[in-house]
Amino acid sequence: MLQQSDRSIARHTGWLAATSVVELIGGLAFVFFATRILGPSGFGALAVVMATATLVHGIVSIGGSDTVITFATRSVAEGRPRDAAGVVRFVALMSFGMSLLAYVVVALIAALAADLVLVDGTDTAALLWYALVGVVIANNATAIAVLRLADRLKLRFAVACASNVVRVGLLGVFWQVGGDVLAVVWASLAGAAMSGLGLLLAAASSSTQAGMGTLVGSATLYVPQDVRRFHWATFGRTVVGAMGQNIDTLLLAQFLGAAEVGVYRVARQIVDMTRQPFRMLRAAVQPVVSRHWHGGEGRLVRAAVKRYTVLSVLVAIAGLTTLALLRDPIAALFLGAEFSDVGSLILILIPGAFFTSLGVLAMLPIVAGRAGPALLSLASGLAVSVLAIILLVPAHGVEGGAWARVMLSLVSFLVLLPFIMATLRRSRTL
Repeated sequence: MLQQSDRSIARHTGWLAATSVVELIGGLAFVFFATRILGPSGFGALAVVMATATLVHGIVSIGGSDTVITFATRSVAEGRPRDAAGVVRFVALMSFGMSLLAYVVVALIAALAADLVLVDGTDTAALLWYALVGVVIANNATAIAVLRLADRLKLRFAVACASNVVRVGLLGVFWQVGGDVLAVVWASLAGAAMSGLGLLLAAASSSTQAGMGTLVGSATLYVPQDVRRFHWATFGRTVVGAMGQNIDTLLLAQFLGAAEVGVYRVARQIVDMTRQPFRMLRAAVQPVVSRHWHGGEGRLVRAAVKRYTVLSVLVAIAGLTTLALLRDPIAALFLGAEFSDVGSLILILIPGAFFTSLGVLAMLPIVAGRAGPALLSLASGLAVSVLAIILLVPAHGVEGGAWARVMLSLVSFLVLLPFIMATLRRSRTL
């Protein structure tokens, strides 16, 4: 069984790795073209638009990946495929409905408070168009969860390729003919639309392979109490997580100019791309560990977690050390002289990225059906980060913001650690 699990994880990791490479190339291409089209101030204005829309969608919307992986897996293991499909439909409906509500909130912000949120006189149309990204990708996480359970992540790879070709292709056109913030937003929206539609079609065609029957042709919504409780706790975790991902950009815009915010955001985006392999490994391991947990195989849970945590840490040490050594050449190659301060910010942000390599450990409470610890962890990290920004940025500028970002990652993991250890102990009694 362990060898079969390893083969499944290897397949998932292979396709996720290929997808991560495509997304990494697409992300670097986005930074390359967007910084040249907009410059530091324009990229800072774009960063505020993206952060505002993403934050609102994160606060209002509910992610569905963990709910599907945890409870659809349980239903399939217990021989209830129709209930598993009902869980997916429930999650998908909630995600899409809440994304529409989020768009309405963004529209109200654009109408009533644009001057307080946006910088350098950014056109509110950019905010309204970018908010549509959250609508068209509302069910991406749910669709990817179905593909993970069906072992058909090759379809996600194909969709990622198509999405990045569309986005980068349009950016290249705008670079040649001339563009502004709105043009970059349109390119992002087109890529997102390709991703959202492609993943929905891929998930619909893969549900039988996931063991849950068809997702279309039935209106069954399976929502027992523990699923609802877990999903609403996931809502809280998603809200706090979205704030943690975006609040730093919005707060920095209150203390610093658009150009400084742009330099910070570029540095963070480069470091965030290095987190992808660790998120990829967690995504590959989670369905297998979830099956072991619900199958009462505690020994296999511990073995998989130990093996892949060690692998993730070794990859982190090698990858992040390489980034630290090459940070200045990377900045010079992709960004140009206007972003010369990016290298020093990357060096500060790297320690925070290391904690992402412990994601296989961090997922354990989720696998056990407990979303509360992750919510507490993220909320604690967010509170410390906001306080650090308020205290450090006025005196130290963007470097203070970078250190606050590192504190978020450190505090979040330390708060979660006791729950991880408790889950490992519980696995011995399965």
